[in-house]
Amino acid sequence: MRPHRALCRIGLGAALWLALAGAPGAAVADDGSPPAVSSNPALPETANRIGRIKRDANGRIVPAGPPLAAEPATANEPLAPYGGGGTAVPQLSSFDPQALRAVQRRTDHEVQAQKMQAEIDRIVRGERDARARGAGVDSRGRTAAEEKLLGDLERIDKDVHEHEMQHYLMAQPYARSPEYFYVVGPDGRRFAVSGLTAFDATPIAGDNDATIRKLDALVRAALAPREPSEEDRRVAATLEQLIALLRQSGSSAARSPKPRPDGRR
Repeated sequence: MRPHRALCRIGLGAALWLALAGAPGAAVADDGSPPAVSSNPALPETANRIGRIKRDANGRIVPAGPPLAAEPATANEPLAPYGGGGTAVPQLSSFDPQALRAVQRRTDHEVQAQKMQAEIDRIVRGERDARARGAGVDSRGRTAAEEKLLGDLERIDKDVHEHEMQHYLMAQPYARSPEYFYVVGPDGRRFAVSGLTAFDATPIAGDNDATIRKLDALVRAALAPREPSEEDRRVAATLEQLIALLRQSGSSAARSPKPRPDGRR
């Protein structure tokens, strides 16, 4: 469930390129273009290079001039951990404590970690080629881009662990220990890039009010980190739906006439 800056919305490949584009020794193609990313058929062929584009009279995107030379970024954007896909908040018509599973999907975190690992591996291969072409290295044989990548991964790992522990501690005793999803950096170490703290939203038997207090506490736990992720906000919204359903059922029960001792109403 984790921090999540706007950068994770622009796509992993772009995020990693922005993070490394300005670093001395960053791998670029011989023609000055950034490392290849998956092509988009909606863009012109030169879209994989830094250049100008515009819309023509028919609304199509076309080149507006020759590609520009790649320039170092003036303010490098940091790598961002996974913030939790675009799963919609389920619309509930009845109380279902398992609804949280729809917005806390373990496979989403696994897939995103795998995608980030693929990007890291590609960058490492590019830096290996850069060294072969004579790029400068430090005393440990790493390029500046590799050092920056390691610094970003260390920061993400620290942020992810702190973020999940805020969920976990605030949700006690209704949360499992956090689960983390890792990548391997260029130095062979593992770094957490995403985390998941599962909440127990099951009702407290025979006590609507106590269940509502429990779910209220979990809403606060979902939003406890300084920068709640998109997934965190979906968890909170789902819990609020469960609370509303409980309150509605409690109001209905209060309005229902109670049977008299003789069985009549």
